[in-house]
Order: sequence, then C-alpha cells, then structure tokens
Amino acid sequence: MHHALNVRVLGRREVADIRLAFTFFDAFGNASEHYNIAHLGAAGGTVIDKINLAEWSEGPPPVKIACAVNEVRYGDGSIVKL
Repeated sequence: MHHALNVRVLGRREVADIRLAFTFFDAFGNASEHYNIAHLGAAGGTVIDKINLAEWSEGPPPVKIACAVNEVRYGDGSIVKL
C-alpha cells in the first residue's frame, strides 16, 4: 500500500514550508500521531506531489491516514498558524 500527499498552492505567494500533522490508524483503529515539516519552496499555483508518507511511518503501512496543515511559512518569512 502506498500513501502520498498532493499539495496545491492556490495563492500567489511563495510557500517555503508547511507543518503537517498526521494520524496513522492501524487495522484495529489504534492511532499514532506524527508531525513533520515539508520543505516546499513552491511558487503560487504550484502542485507538489512528492510527499511520501511511507517515509514517516515506522510500522507496517497504515489502514487509514488523517492529515492536517498546522502552519504555513511563506517565502517572505511570515508564518500563518492554522
């Protein structure tokens, strides 16, 4: 099983980094949380499809993954917390 995340930058500002929070669920519904920062360097209107979630899980492939964006750092250094 392969899991990947596609990120689309809809605005015009360059996005440097995003902080992502993942919850991985196993077949029994047990959850474990993982946090990571994806270094994008993406201009506005860009689609990033190279975030491979399998690299962040130490166990077998999860049955389900929930993902949330916690904060965004823009190219000008400003940060938005969500």
